Order: sequence, then C-alpha cells, then structure tokens
Amino acid sequence: MSGTTWLGGIYLRGGGHKIVLRALNHYKNRVENVGTDPQLKETAITLRSLVVEEGKKNSEQVQLLMKLINAGLNDPKLINQSQFQVPLIKKALNCYQIDIEKIVKNMQERYFELFDEPKNLQNELPLIKEALTQINKFG
Repeated sequence: MSGTTWLGGIYLRGGGHKIVLRALNHYKNRVENVGTDPQLKETAITLRSLVVEEGKKNSEQVQLLMKLINAGLNDPKLINQSQFQVPLIKKALNCYQIDIEKIVKNMQERYFELFDEPKNLQNELPLIKEALTQINKFG
C-alpha cells in the first residue's frame, strides 16, 4: 500500500469522524453489555462467559481507536493509522445500523435503551452508508 492514500482518513478528517465516533461509542456500549443481552440468557454459562470476555477485549480496542481518531483530527499521520482498524470501524457501523433499523423498521422497544436519543435515528442511516463506503476507499 505504499503509493496509495487512504481516502478514508480524508473522509474522517473532513467531518466523517462524527458518525464513526457515534457508531464506535454505540458498539463499545453494546459489547460491554453483551452479557445482559436477552438472546444470551438461554446460552450455556461457559459460552456466555467467553462472549462477555470477548466483549471486554473489543471494548478496549474500540476505546483506543476512538482516542486515535480524536487525536488524528489534528494530525493526519495519526488518523492514517486508523486504516489498520477498518474492520473494527465497519463492525461498529454495521452494529449501529442494525440496531437503528431494529427500532426504525421493527419498533423493537428493547433496543430503545441502547440510544441516548432514540428519536430521528433514521437520519443516521444515510450517514452510516456513506461512512461504510468512504472508509474503504484508497486512491
């Protein structure tokens, strides 16, 4: 990749960081609280423990990535290091999108508690789609 520029970094510095940081924060909260998910209540305790432990690891990675993106807004070299975390950014954006769709399309009330402000979440969907497209671009 030495002659290519990660256009996703340009997107993040140009304002795309806002939706990405919201998605990362949502994903962090989601993985930190994975043990309380009703879908896991019927699961064997050992599997549930593994899932919770993985959630803690992911939460730490997400927190580091959020710090890197925030610091990188003033330093392009730092934000370009985020390109190695594109899979994590995509996971966060997809999780955010899926949870929003569960509320917007299906009105699943148990997902309302995942959002500080569950109103107007449908406005986030086009931003998520654009972010998913932009963070994958190289030029």
